[in-house]
Amino acid sequence: MIRAVRPSRARRGAASVLRAVAVLLSLVLPCLVPLPKLTGALVPGFAAAAAAPAGISDQVSFEAWLAAAGRPVASRYHAYRASFATYRDFGLLVYGSPYLVSNNRYDAASGQYRYLGYSYDEFTYTNTFFPPRRTGR
Repeated sequence: MIRAVRPSRARRGAASVLRAVAVLLSLVLPCLVPLPKLTGALVPGFAAAAAAPAGISDQVSFEAWLAAAGRPVASRYHAYRASFATYRDFGLLVYGSPYLVSNNRYDAASGQYRYLGYSYDEFTYTNTFFPPRRTGR
């Protein structure tokens, strides 16, 4: 009778360590690689000079620029419009506004809302400038 040979504990341990390292790298590497901004490099055939919004000064010209860049002007489900004010102030493509997010907190000291609006798929878009919770000391 032929018996199946099991790998030694050392080999099984090394394999599990390698799997753990691979999982860890798959989680960490995307954070280390800088994400590209919304530029012409992301949209084939769109000139980089046109992607740098020099002449954009209001909501209408912002939406025209998004449409020319092939980006959606409204969010997926509730058709929230892309916010020029958020793009101007933060450089982020956010749909809707802080006023549309239910249970949104406002910090009077910093003048910031917890959420800036929604992503294209209508997940809340967190404001990284919102101050952390203060502990009672």
